[in-house]
Amino acid sequence: MPTHKQREDMRAWLEANDLYCAQPTFLDALIQLFQSIEKGGENDAPNQDD
Repeated sequence: MPTHKQREDMRAWLEANDLYCAQPTFLDALIQLFQSIEKGGENDAPNQDD
């Protein structure tokens, strides 16, 4: 679960890029997405294109 600071940081980053979001659940989803990308997608589903 993202922290309040992480939400505020994400909100500030979005607003700096002219994107506005009032939904904490959306901010949480973005934070989790970026965290999974930073980890390299270790927990992603296996490639479906095999």
